[in-house]
Amino acid sequence: MRRAAVVLGVLALACVLAFSLLQLVRQAPDAQLDPDRIVIVRTPGGMLEVSTLIKNEEFGWSSRYECPLIDCGWLLKPTISTIRIPVHYTYRVPLA
Repeated sequence: MRRAAVVLGVLALACVLAFSLLQLVRQAPDAQLDPDRIVIVRTPGGMLEVSTLIKNEEFGWSSRYECPLIDCGWLLKPTISTIRIPVHYTYRVPLA
């Protein structure tokens, strides 16, 4: 008798769970939003970093001095200057 009551209880619990699951499955495809209750909230967004490129860039320039009265090219040689610096190129997409 006790064994029959346990089996009957487990069977009843299984039926309740199956019925609940069936109700959830039925409601999922038919669920629609009420247009009067929809609220669209905008966030400030920000920037989505897509990629970053790090490379060394080299810049150069030259300077030449000229004297107004005499030819001083042999005395003041032209200078050539260069500088190398690491550069970070970052590509970002604004989100809103």
